[in-house]
Amino acid sequence: MDKARTLVVLIREPLILRFLQEDSAAAITIDAKRFLDRTTAETGWAGHYDWLRGSPERILGVRCWLDMLPPDSAQMVREAATSSPATEMTSDELRIWFSAARAFEDALSDDMDLGTHRVLSAEDGEVALTFDLTALTSSELRSLKGHS
Repeated sequence: MDKARTLVVLIREPLILRFLQEDSAAAITIDAKRFLDRTTAETGWAGHYDWLRGSPERILGVRCWLDMLPPDSAQMVREAATSSPATEMTSDELRIWFSAARAFEDALSDDMDLGTHRVLSAEDGEVALTFDLTALTSSELRSLKGHS
């Protein structure tokens, strides 16, 4: 599992984290449910994101911005975020928290990670977001996996 390349976050209650060993694709299947890409056709990328750290090597959550998404996809994410206490939505910024701890250090959390990041949805409207893990250290990855 240390070779995980992609984090999949299912926006539901409770929040579900899945780790994939491959890059995020335009379609993925999680728990027998098929999710299709809702990011832009031109880029297949939802924009940059920051890992929210409480201390060095300790991942508490992730934040991303919805301004690169088509309006209907951004609205879909906003609606999903209102259904989970593990998420916070302000304007175009979404924060996803992996635990109850939410006090993060700004100076440690400004990655502007440009890895693969997608927004996907299932036929029933469930939303999943993917984040590339390859820039994380082994300690950060272990911290993140401790939340799953």
